[in-house]
Amino acid sequence: GRYQGKQIIKSEWLRFEPTRANPGFGMSAWLNRPGGRGPGAGGRESNATATGGWVYPNGMPELYMAGGAGGNRLYVIPSKNMVIVRLGETQRFVDGVFFRLLFEGGEVPKIGTSSGKKRRGAL
Repeated sequence: GRYQGKQIIKSEWLRFEPTRANPGFGMSAWLNRPGGRGPGAGGRESNATATGGWVYPNGMPELYMAGGAGGNRLYVIPSKNMVIVRLGETQRFVDGVFFRLLFEGGEVPKIGTSSGKKRRGAL
């Protein structure tokens, strides 16, 4: 909430606290908190004892995300001083795979095709 040393927005307005109904959602943002659930009735759920939440189970519980149609994403990761914007046109995008590749390295997983051949999958 500060710009060039001047307070623009009160810091308490920027606290992304989880709701009682879902530790993975608060202040209109998806939170990477252990025990949280993703969007929808069948949303992915994270283990309450995990280091991270359903967005990225391997850590960064301070990460928060705005998610849109087609896999569009806005991630904010304060501990890394990082903002990531993803514009996409696919429902196959998987947040956890993206963060695993970004922070842990590795290869894009392969997915099957109708011809039976393997090809690189979408994140």
